[in-house]
Amino acid sequence: MAHRLLDRVEHQAHIDLIADFAAPLTFRLICAVLGVPEHLDTASTPPRAEPSASPAGSPITGPWKCS
Repeated sequence: MAHRLLDRVEHQAHIDLIADFAAPLTFRLICAVLGVPEHLDTASTPPRAEPSASPAGSPITGPWKCS
């Protein structure tokens, strides 16, 4: 899993370590533990999400926004 994520950013001049590697890796590992098939893993093409507000008012970022 980590190798595939690193391959995606290998030729980029700048990367966001959290957004481009750590968050998708964590998400994929959790999906793997829960048995989510890889083709349903939404982190495989993570969108650049804009921050939104949760019901409590704290910002939530990433492709896993709560609604």
